[in-house]
Amino acid sequence: MKAWERYEATAQEILQRLREHFSFVEVEGKQVLQGASGTEWEIDLVARSDPSERLVVIECRFTKGRQSQSKIGALAFTIRDTGAERGIIVTPNPLQKGAALVASHSEIMHFQLDLRSTSNNFLAQALGKLFLGIPSVGDISLFGVSGIRHD
Repeated sequence: MKAWERYEATAQEILQRLREHFSFVEVEGKQVLQGASGTEWEIDLVARSDPSERLVVIECRFTKGRQSQSKIGALAFTIRDTGAERGIIVTPNPLQKGAALVASHSEIMHFQLDLRSTSNNFLAQALGKLFLGIPSVGDISLFGVSGIRHD
């Protein structure tokens, strides 16, 4: 498995475990969605939001640099063209200033996931919270900034 494929699979597993924080019913793998423009879009991950069950487009960017405003703008168009409710960009680094502005305006959430994360041991930041996956004896514990344990 290539490093970017592992990062994408890890993001899917973590978002699935944290789905209640994002009001998701389910997080699914790679899909091709038909756009209103007639274009087909290959989407890294697709979530179904609760209670509307509308789609949430999730793109994973396994890069060492920050995402630019043009890349976030392209994601914003993908979201609009597919009729998705909103979007999430998963990256290991903060967004560039212009990219953060476009993301905020377009209702694209940034899920910052460390490159070294695994499904059992991870560090992620979103929604103003820090999420830690820490392996413990026999299970995986999830902690948020508030210190509330979610098993």
